[in-house]
Amino acid sequence: MQVRTVSQKLLVTWNLPTKRTDGANLALAEIKSTEVATSANNGATYTVLASVPAGQTLSFERDFPDGAYKIRLVVIDTLDQRGTPAIGDFTVKTPPAPPAAPTFGEIKVS
Repeated sequence: MQVRTVSQKLLVTWNLPTKRTDGANLALAEIKSTEVATSANNGATYTVLASVPAGQTLSFERDFPDGAYKIRLVVIDTLDQRGTPAIGDFTVKTPPAPPAAPTFGEIKVS
């Protein structure tokens, strides 16, 4: 019997913006959260994975089938205004199964 457990750990880190889209300063206290979402269809649709409070990162385990993904980060300020999305790419490739057991040629006691 062969059992394979596949779990990919996704770690996402980012730097929060210090400016608004008009160039005005943006203080950390003005940032509510960062929305983290992934897409398995080249960005046609996204699934929100989490809303991360300002100053934190996201790390979680989730089963991602093999394939190419997009990840989107959107900073939301304390007025619930959504910033310009940052889009990145990542690929998941499940490692192959481990080698099968060896077979004995000869076992001899002398």
